[in-house]
Amino acid sequence: MPSSCIIGGGLSGLSFAWKSHCQGSAYRILESRTGIGGNLKSHRAGAHLYEEGPHSLLVSSHTQAAFLSSIPGLKERTLYANNFAKKRFLRKDGQLHAVPMNPLAALTSPLLSTAGKTRLLSEAWVPANLSTEDESIAAFARRRLGNEVYESCINPMISGIYAGDPEKLSIRHALPRLAAMEGSHGSLTAALFHKIVASIKAKGSGFKPQVISFIDGLQELPNTMAAALRPDALHTGVSLQKITPIKDKWRVQWVQHPGVVHCEDFENLIITIPAHRIPQLPFPS
Repeated sequence: MPSSCIIGGGLSGLSFAWKSHCQGSAYRILESRTGIGGNLKSHRAGAHLYEEGPHSLLVSSHTQAAFLSSIPGLKERTLYANNFAKKRFLRKDGQLHAVPMNPLAALTSPLLSTAGKTRLLSEAWVPANLSTEDESIAAFARRRLGNEVYESCINPMISGIYAGDPEKLSIRHALPRLAAMEGSHGSLTAALFHKIVASIKAKGSGFKPQVISFIDGLQELPNTMAAALRPDALHTGVSLQKITPIKDKWRVQWVQHPGVVHCEDFENLIITIPAHRIPQLPFPS
């Protein structure tokens, strides 16, 4: 009997399934769409590769690198970002300007006026927000860095990354590391200084982050993982009928083909679908 029922065949669900597979644990994935990978969608048209969702993956730890290396056939398909292509640009007043990637670059960047740079320098003296209430990215950036830095740098960068509104995106959920920097050090300046000192002390022993993709796009990642799973473990085009807690198990009933109802008991229920879709799941109440 499969011990885990994974609802959702996106990157999170497939990653959990692959980890279970490597550990010898039983699992079953139920995906409502006919395809897998969630928002990862890559298309080839002649010599061109199009990405509907994200176009690259940041590998930032030994753990992530080891996980990707464990997937058969993935390493041979991996592409690494060119180190000479690190610059990002913003358009302002009809001109392209490099996004400042360090404090010195920010202080010399034409993206900011003298007043904006002065406000940025004062970030170290801005009191930390000790409130437990959530805060938007926009509110966080204005409070800590000033409105000009927000309008000229943060707003277009966040729009480009998330295609969302910084006024509505949560700093704790969208940029948890940035929020943690204020929480642990009181300011972004102090946190950045601490990080520089730590990186100097640990020089040569840390992991160098890598930006990667694959020959046929990022969708190769879920496709390759799915191909390495048990053939009977992944079910697409599924319509969930009931999810019922029974003692220490979960009974899940679903339809994959018209007129064919499947019912199975699981020890664990792993939900990896977007949060806004969870209320639509067929729980008793």
